[in-house]
Amino acid sequence: MNTLNDELTNFLKSNGADLIGFADLKEIPPDVRDNYRFGISFSVALNPRIITEIHEGPTKKYVE
Repeated sequence: MNTLNDELTNFLKSNGADLIGFADLKEIPPDVRDNYRFGISFSVALNPRIITEIHEGPTKKYVE
């Protein structure tokens, strides 16, 4: 049986996410977390070849 976290993880990974994390935010004051109880964070790895081309600000390839 898939949980909502499993479904979200599968969806995000199938759309290019490399790292995914879930957090219980209830210990943070409600006004700081805009009343959200949970948080989801995900990232997509940047292409190392494109990153090595950056010397003085973003390149066209980086922006694309």
